[in-house]
Formats: sequence, structure tokens, C-alpha cells
Amino acid sequence: MLRKFLILIFIGLSGSVLAQDPECTQVYANPRELNPAFAGSVRCPRVALNYRNQWPALTGTFVTSSASYDQHVEALGGGIGLLVMNDKAGEGTLTTTNISAIYSYQLNINREFSIKFGMQGTYAQKKVDWDKLTFGDMIDPRFGFIYQTQETRPNENKSFWIFLQEF
Repeated sequence: MLRKFLILIFIGLSGSVLAQDPECTQVYANPRELNPAFAGSVRCPRVALNYRNQWPALTGTFVTSSASYDQHVEALGGGIGLLVMNDKAGEGTLTTTNISAIYSYQLNINREFSIKFGMQGTYAQKKVDWDKLTFGDMIDPRFGFIYQTQETRPNENKSFWIFLQEF
């Protein structure tokens, strides 16, 4: 009965979501970033630390760091995990911080086949450093950037929740 209930919850939470996340090319080093169903996929606790500095010779690079922990919990029939990620784009002009709680459930079909489901709830915060931005109305043709912009300064912080499930 519990298995059927969990399957219905996973299917009910399914939907179409569009997003853009930092991209890590070596996802095998932190599989929880690839798919939350990997949480607890090994029987022992697992810790991963990742750091990426894309194009370090250029200014305004993309710097991403993350830390994660997961382990299998037999009483829950799957695994739990925690993922913390920080991404800075354009010398910190846009900063994204995510804190994710992960749960995975393993449904055994028979002795040789099982399906693993994963759910991830993420609290995310994006911050724009308005002082690092430049606009066309700040430029004087002879003297360069000397004016203040007339653009309306928005709220610099946005916080939101993201829910994800994977098979």
C-alpha cells in the first residue's frame, strides 16, 4: 500500500518545468547533481566536494562550488541526501545559492529488477550586484562611463523553491 501511495505522489508531482542551472561536465563526481534518485545508491555514506572555474584566464568567469552528502537508510527503503551549491557568474554579478534536500525510494519489482525514484526540494536564492552592471545611458561619447543610469533598480534578491522528481 505504501509503495502505491509513493508512486502516486511521484506521478502527481510531475509537471513541465524550465530552468537553467550551472553545468558540471564531470557529473560522475557528484551524481546527486545529475539525478536525485542516485541518493543512497551505495550502501555506505558518501560525501562529494566539487569546484569549477570555467575559463579562468578571462575576466567575468563562472565559478561554481558544491558539497553533497547522501546515504542509504534501510528503514526508509531508499536514501537521503543534502546538496549545497554556489555559483558566481560575471565576477559575482549574478550569484546563485541552492540548498537541496533529497529523498530516493527503491521499488523492488522482483529479485533482479528494481526501479529507483528520487525527489529533490531546493531553496534557491539569486542575487544581482547592480553596481557591477553598465547601461548605455551611462556613457558619454567623449569621456566614457560618467553618468548614473536611469534604469529602475529592482529588488536585488530573489528567493524561490524548486521541486524535482526523477526516475
